[in-house]
Amino acid sequence: MSDLPTILPDPLPGLGPEIRSQALEAQAVAVEAARWGTGLDSRRSQLLEACLLLWHDHLEAAHAIVQRHEGDQLADCLHAIMHRREPNEGNSCYWWARVGIHPLASALTSEARRLGLDGLVGADGAFLPKAMTRTCCRSTLPQSALAELQGSELRLLAGHLLAP
Repeated sequence: MSDLPTILPDPLPGLGPEIRSQALEAQAVAVEAARWGTGLDSRRSQLLEACLLLWHDHLEAAHAIVQRHEGDQLADCLHAIMHRREPNEGNSCYWWARVGIHPLASALTSEARRLGLDGLVGADGAFLPKAMTRTCCRSTLPQSALAELQGSELRLLAGHLLAP
């Protein structure tokens, strides 16, 4: 996980579809994903690329990858994040329903609480990804805290994909 700031650098991506001036071009992202994904199986390597593309604001390119892996929990999670950033609340919530429990729910629960986003944690203590989608799409909570949580979410997903 110590290499994640290198492949997912600040500044954080926005909550919407805007493309930051600091974002790498899609081709450069593909090169970085191939370099960091050396030794991963094809699925994990492709999903890592999708995650990096989302970080660097290339929603359509990420979408093309995750669509090829529908039914895979991590791909469906990335798919939901992509639609959240469009913003397409209904489509994102559809994909969260397919994901079920977020694969990184525990870490995201802690992070949401740390950021004062307790409304994204259910009474049972579980992270609520659909609630995050609603708040991102409707701008009902502080945008900077939501962007930080989304950044953590993408970094955690990348770390999970890179884990042996």
